[in-house]
Amino acid sequence: MKADRSGSVTIILPHHRDIVVPLEPKEAAKLVEKLNELIPAEKQRELERIMKKHKLQRIEKEKRRLAEEELITPATGPQMPIPEPSGVRRIGEEAEEEIEEKEE
Repeated sequence: MKADRSGSVTIILPHHRDIVVPLEPKEAAKLVEKLNELIPAEKQRELERIMKKHKLQRIEKEKRRLAEEELITPATGPQMPIPEPSGVRRIGEEAEEEIEEKEE
């Protein structure tokens, strides 16, 4: 984020075109100051949201793995693995979608 002497504010976006906002020099300084104050806080919130999402996904993946292991691992002696009941995978996918919607 830069403000030049004429008052134009240039917002630099990675992998995108830069945004140039023509303002008065005094207004440009205020805008740059405020954006520089807000951007780090928002970056931190976004990082925390992403980390929370990944943590929930790992927990769900581990729960599914344990459930599958429980179904496949025989309790006593050698047995045939129990096939996955129809619809279980669909229910798991729906649960993942619900978690993602809640996070957004």
